[in-house]
Amino acid sequence: INRPSVIINSINRPSVIINSINRPSAIINSINRQSFTICCINRPSFTINSINRQSAIINSINRPSAIINSINRPSVIINSINRPSVIINSRINRPPVIINSINRPSFI
Repeated sequence: INRPSVIINSINRPSVIINSINRPSAIINSINRQSFTICCINRPSFTINSINRQSAIINSINRPSAIINSINRPSVIINSINRPSVIINSRINRPPVIINSINRPSFI
């Protein structure tokens, strides 16, 4: 609903599910990604560059930007409400990251 552009470049990806309302842009570049789910409301931009990522689940409300660059990361789960920015740069065999945040301005 009211989504101007969605760009997905995927190789060997079984399923991608995106539910978005009032989201201007989403860019996903993935190689060998098993499953990916995004449920977002009023999110301006979202970028994921991932290689060999098993699963990512993001449920966000009123989140301006999220950037995740990961290599060989099995799982990332982010549940956030009213969080302006989250930046995760993770490399080389990091198993889980779980973030549950309410009204947190920044996470790097």
